[in-house]
Amino acid sequence: MKALILITTFLSTFAWTSYAYLNVSPYSINFGRVKIGDYNSSRSIWVRNYGDEPTRVHVRETFCNSDFYISNNCRFELRPNASCTLTVSYRPYSEGYDSCTIEFSNDDYQRTSLRVNGEAVRR
Repeated sequence: MKALILITTFLSTFAWTSYAYLNVSPYSINFGRVKIGDYNSSRSIWVRNYGDEPTRVHVRETFCNSDFYISNNCRFELRPNASCTLTVSYRPYSEGYDSCTIEFSNDDYQRTSLRVNGEAVRR
C-alpha cells in the first residue's frame, strides 16, 4: 500500500504540468547586400505556441539601429498551437554592415532570440 501512494504522489507532481512554449522561425535572417534607400527588403518571422497554455508574446529589439523596422502583429494572447507573424524590414541609409537582435519572451519567462543582419551598399 505504501508503494502505491508513493507512485500516485510522483505522477501527480510531474505528469500534468501545463506550459506555453514559443518557437520562432527562422532562427536568423540575412538580408545580404541591399542598396541604400531600397525599401523593398522585408522578411517574415513566425512565432508559434507549441505549449498547452495560452500566453502573450513580448518582443524587444536590442542593439538595433534605425535601419531595421519591425511590424509586430503578435500583440494579443497566443492560444495553444496558434501562430502570429512579424515583419522585419531593412532600409539602409548609409553604407556598411548592420545587425540587430530581436528577443522574444512569453508569460512563463521563456526567452529566445533571432539575429538579423544586412550590408548596405551604394546604388
